[in-house]
Amino acid sequence: MKFNTKITFKVNVRCPRCNRDFTTEIESPNETISGKCQHCGEPFKVANSNVLNELSNGISGITHNLENITHSADKTRDEIKDKIKDKIHSEIHDNMQKVPGTKAIADTTTEATGYKYSGPQAYGTNSIDRFKTPAKIFNAVSFAIALWVAVFPRPYLPAVLICSAIPLIALLFVITTKGFVKLVDFGKPFDSSNPNVSHAFVVPSLILAYRGLDPNILGFEYVWRPMFSLCLPLALISYRYLGKKFVHYSFAICILLLYSFGATIIVNCAFDKSKPVFYKVKVIDKRTGINGESVRFHYIKVSSWGPRNEANEISVSGRIYDRVDIDSSIAVQSMQGFLNVPWFRVIPLRRQ
Repeated sequence: MKFNTKITFKVNVRCPRCNRDFTTEIESPNETISGKCQHCGEPFKVANSNVLNELSNGISGITHNLENITHSADKTRDEIKDKIKDKIHSEIHDNMQKVPGTKAIADTTTEATGYKYSGPQAYGTNSIDRFKTPAKIFNAVSFAIALWVAVFPRPYLPAVLICSAIPLIALLFVITTKGFVKLVDFGKPFDSSNPNVSHAFVVPSLILAYRGLDPNILGFEYVWRPMFSLCLPLALISYRYLGKKFVHYSFAICILLLYSFGATIIVNCAFDKSKPVFYKVKVIDKRTGINGESVRFHYIKVSSWGPRNEANEISVSGRIYDRVDIDSSIAVQSMQGFLNVPWFRVIPLRRQ
């Protein structure tokens, strides 16, 4: 910052003729004091070294003060500029969090401050339309697949494996868009204002947890370790894209726990290549359970076998239930499990 300053000095001079004092003005310490006496008109010309030295000292003091003022002004200007930068950054970041995709700010330079935004990624003004349609289609297809697996999972293995892959694809969708597409959204089904894959993430996870009850597990204490080993990394990844909203994150954790439970059991049984062990057991009793008006549960009670030291009930399908009779024999095939979760299944023997 520079100042253009004009300084005029008033100097008292004594006329050598009338011996009276009067005031004259000069603009430079190097300027000779000359003029006419204001009282008698006598011309004079004075080059007093004492006066010149005094003027020089005065000007030096004033110049030093001006330099201090200039330095303070520059420092204040820089502080104001930094505050403006921080304010702009804060405003842009907050607005991007509230309304993602409103403006392509990620690669925009603020000319006034020289600040380049480096916050959450944006994809332009039409980003909502760009991602909302694919997200809707993905949600609808995922919902249809989940319905298929829930109602009529045939062929069974491809159905449950496809269902188990959908939540992972949903999470990958969120990661590739850097969180622009939301993982969890509490808007209306298929009609949220923000692109999201909520239904592709939630519904197949619930159905997969339900299907995780299909295989007969020897003990659920074997399930927890591989289940949490899968859930923990997924939870950490999800946290990055769910922010600090406790409700959303808590809901996502619950869904991930259900997903991890179902996926652990499905993968454990689907990819099991262990050597089976067969036990021949006797059917002691059989019964059905009715939930509501249409859903039936089928159970057969068998004698002790292998790790089961007492008579126990086994859940079976309606097809197997109809093929076995009380006092008949069946085979129990026991497997170690791909994830070391022991499980078994019932094989009816031919009637003699």
